[in-house]
Amino acid sequence: MEEKKETIIKINWGSGNMVFIAEKFFPITAEKMTKLYKKCIRHDWKHQDEIVKQIFEALNWKEQDLKKTLEFQITRKADIEQELALLRGRSLEKDQVKNKLANIKEQVRLTNQELKQVQKNIELLTMLSTPKK
Repeated sequence: MEEKKETIIKINWGSGNMVFIAEKFFPITAEKMTKLYKKCIRHDWKHQDEIVKQIFEALNWKEQDLKKTLEFQITRKADIEQELALLRGRSLEKDQVKNKLANIKEQVRLTNQELKQVQKNIELLTMLSTPKK
């Protein structure tokens, strides 16, 4: 997978500041995203649009990266399932392949979970950063 340069987000407001690496910070819960926006980003009014843009770019990159990872994991899972089908009567090897299959299934589940959270972060940030009429 393609390596991306880390996105360092800097937020300043009257009483403090915050610096974080977007790719390591996200995804976060909806509650934390709302707090981040309302208590930090919104108060850095000079840089608010740029901060939101940087976060969107980092989240979109992470979403694409997770989709590629998931695609690889699903292909790997199919390969392991095929390998398992070929091991008739070899219980020791079969147990090892079953363990590999269980591990890849868990990786797929976790990647799916993280991908959904990133997508929720994108939706929520869109909603929070859209001006109210």
